[in-house]
Amino acid sequence: MPIIIILLTITTIAGWSVAAWLIRRSTKNAEGTGATTLTADDFTLDLADLATNLALQATLDGVFRAAGEWLCNAGKYSYIIFYVYDHASHELTNPMVVGREMPNLPRRLRLVANAYGGVLNTRQPHLAQWPARSQNFGPTSQDVQNAYIVPLFQSGVALGVMCLQSVQPNAFPDSQRPVLDRAGLLIAAHAAIATRLADSHAAAERFDRFQMLAQRLTSHLDTKSLLSDVAEAAREMLDTPMSILLETDANGTGLTPVAWSGISDETALGIRSQGKEDLKGLVAWAKKPARTSDIRTDPRSPHAAEAVVAGMMTELAVPVMFQEKLYGVLAVETNAVRRFSDEEMNLLSSLAA
Repeated sequence: MPIIIILLTITTIAGWSVAAWLIRRSTKNAEGTGATTLTADDFTLDLADLATNLALQATLDGVFRAAGEWLCNAGKYSYIIFYVYDHASHELTNPMVVGREMPNLPRRLRLVANAYGGVLNTRQPHLAQWPARSQNFGPTSQDVQNAYIVPLFQSGVALGVMCLQSVQPNAFPDSQRPVLDRAGLLIAAHAAIATRLADSHAAAERFDRFQMLAQRLTSHLDTKSLLSDVAEAAREMLDTPMSILLETDANGTGLTPVAWSGISDETALGIRSQGKEDLKGLVAWAKKPARTSDIRTDPRSPHAAEAVVAGMMTELAVPVMFQEKLYGVLAVETNAVRRFSDEEMNLLSSLAA
């Protein structure tokens, strides 16, 4: 996968570089006509430079910063705000501002009751005049006269939004907005590449960590120490604040905690499961992994109030199996909403096997 992404990046650089050369050549041949006004076509010319700059960025932050700096310079905008869409919480998160210091910028925006979320929901750009006068616009400044929000999508997948803001009147004329929309498509394409690169690097790092953890576990002969290390390894491998290992009781119908990490002894000893009464019990009954992105609203978690008090919000649980026999359940929990991926579920299953 990393090789494919690198080839795609190289192809993008080459393609846009050739385009930039051809456009500049035609522009140079047209010199002497007396035309000096910056038109929408001239703005498109510079998108080739933008594409080349973006292709050199290996991280999402790098893509957004390079895009923001180029757009602020090309369009003489005051500043630009980027938000990333978090698929787990269905919110806009991790804002980045280019062109101005905004220390009080909200770290998270819901997709309702503000123009940023509205743009992501409708997938349509939004132009606003004096946005600060609207209570429902979202992050802006009192001196901003015009703002233009562009949705960032790649192959139908939401990546975030870009909000260009200007203190000048008529900063986003009809001739320029389509160019900004095309710039948004370009930024989204490179943001998707940077995200896939980050995911590939994270997967490689997790595999290396899994190998090291497996070697560490096989060095233990003491059962109690081994179980504690399994629970600790689950936390380390999936970067979660909590984990717990439960074993089946003598009757094979209940689960009892035997090792935990990141959880107080009192809380851990109170986590028991009988039959199919909760997510871990269902995992033991079906002998298949399960996950929930929000324990509070999951019907499979009737004891959600107790879990929330213990600081648990999201859970991934897998059966502990050997030669098709169930021995228990291994689970990890987080204290914030998180959507566990198939890869993460497979990793935890490998540890429990």
